[in-house]
Amino acid sequence: MSTITSPGTGARIAWGAFGVFLVAFGVFEMLKHGGLAWPLFFVGAVIPAIPGLPRSVQRWVQRFPPVPLAVIAYISLFPAPDLLAVPFFTLGLMWLAHIALGRAYRPHRTVRELKPAESVSISRS
Repeated sequence: MSTITSPGTGARIAWGAFGVFLVAFGVFEMLKHGGLAWPLFFVGAVIPAIPGLPRSVQRWVQRFPPVPLAVIAYISLFPAPDLLAVPFFTLGLMWLAHIALGRAYRPHRTVRELKPAESVSISRS
């Protein structure tokens, strides 16, 4: 028998704190630079929750942090003019914040027992 457990309280607090930090940093960047950072701030916050996407795509966008991390890393490592860098950096921050807060506040799952499948005999007549 195996069990399924949900993340502990410490992990939820850590994800929540990380998400709040990212939102605060995103707001700081948006207010400091303005311009295209404003709309991409909101796009980054909403990307994982776009209605109408196929469920598999929506689940991938909500739970796959390497994409926003790659955007943040690329902008940080290969500086571009502020006109391009800041809006996409803010987009990556907000997308990652959405993922972090989703992990912190997803519904609590209880521990349950998984039983092995019962053997079924098939008689051939």
